[in-house]
Amino acid sequence: MEALPYQITGGRWLVTGPLPNDCQLIERNGQQIFTDAAGNPQPDCFGVFWEAVGPETDTENCRDCDLEPICRMATVHYRMPAALKGLGGPLGEHTAAALAPQLELNCEAVRALVADWRALNEPAQGVQPKRPKRAPPAAGGEKAGPPEPGGGPPENPMCAPSAQIVAGGATQPATKILYARLAKVWDVHRRIWIRPWEARSQWQKERQANEWIRRLLPGMILRRSFAGQWWTVQVHSHAYQFQGRRYPTLTAVTGEVFSQVPVRRRTQQQRTIHCPSHVARFWCLPKLLEVDRRKVAGVAETMLARLHNRFWRE
Repeated sequence: MEALPYQITGGRWLVTGPLPNDCQLIERNGQQIFTDAAGNPQPDCFGVFWEAVGPETDTENCRDCDLEPICRMATVHYRMPAALKGLGGPLGEHTAAALAPQLELNCEAVRALVADWRALNEPAQGVQPKRPKRAPPAAGGEKAGPPEPGGGPPENPMCAPSAQIVAGGATQPATKILYARLAKVWDVHRRIWIRPWEARSQWQKERQANEWIRRLLPGMILRRSFAGQWWTVQVHSHAYQFQGRRYPTLTAVTGEVFSQVPVRRRTQQQRTIHCPSHVARFWCLPKLLEVDRRKVAGVAETMLARLHNRFWRE
């Protein structure tokens, strides 16, 4: 049925807009009573004998009543359930001719009321009713009950063998849960979290390919000014931390840096950034880790001279 400014919810009328024919709903001693445009309260036939059918020339028809549309809904909600309860069985088993004496209405009015009843209580074609939720099994665990004589399922569907198999299969083994907790290193190529031993394999391959990256030790912090801002990377054991996330290789970190830089600020280095030697030059590792041999030789000679003078005097 179409959405109306009045409806019945929980046995009471709920008005959400103007009523037809300037009718009003008033509360009197805990009861809801409708009044017509002239202020007359609803008659005794309201919601009981609705017969707004027949020729228009019939002046004594319910069609001329101001409360006719509201009376039709009240008849469907209150009178129809009582009639069906008296006859017994669902609505589809009774014809309009069988319901007419029970409702004390003509067959044409009964057919109109039955159509409204079906629109309210029967689902539309093509729409499947929602399946009720299954009750969870008891805390102590119930055993599967014996099948019914007719060969159908047991009374409690959660006790069926199939339900027990699904419940057991849904539990993940402890190894999978442990692997999921250990996977805290991000692989930018596959876009997944990988385990520490997978990250260690990638970490070793990169260090073997470049001597400057091989010299990096856990705890070192690399800083690089690029595209107008500073980028910081902290070296960890078998990983590199960048912006709160760990990566298996320094090449992956450099790729993330270039992905966050606008296209107009990028340089030709991005084309060869996958090479470990270019990554080392990007982070200025040769300048940071290269040691001047002349300075080392000078410091060594000074220390030897001090030790020689000290022990020679003694």
